[in-house]
Amino acid sequence: MLDELGPVALADAARELGCEPFDVIQLAVSARSGLGASPLVFSRAEVDAMRQMGGFEATWWTDVQLPADASPELARVRAAMQQLQMRGYVGDKQTRVDNVWRGLDAEERDLLRRAIAALVADGLLVATGTSAGIRVSIASDGVGAVQDLVGGKATPESLKAELGE
Repeated sequence: MLDELGPVALADAARELGCEPFDVIQLAVSARSGLGASPLVFSRAEVDAMRQMGGFEATWWTDVQLPADASPELARVRAAMQQLQMRGYVGDKQTRVDNVWRGLDAEERDLLRRAIAALVADGLLVATGTSAGIRVSIASDGVGAVQDLVGGKATPESLKAELGE
């Protein structure tokens, strides 16, 4: 009885409605904007605040030259790891995982999703779920192995398997 008087958490609302938490959020935004009666608009300041809060970065890929590699897929992965390295995303300093592939086409995004998952499973990268999205960085213990990958000296077996090499 007392539980019915308090606020309902997102996961509990989703469970009660029989839907995903994302659906509850989407409905809450629609409800607060008049159920679609008018377009939902944001001020520039609100967009900037969301960018800051969410950790959204512009695409990393504008001027990136892929390293020479017999495998274009491995070249893309090596370049992505180099970007993490150059931007200092090591250990506790993490970035949104989608910053890694923002601006790439769907096929390359999927490639990097799979590669990152393999490197997380190997312990070379660390992924952390947060309220603002999944964050990723090079594991402190994986710096040397990632450097070898970036330099083309070694490719982890899990990554070879993921890329079908």
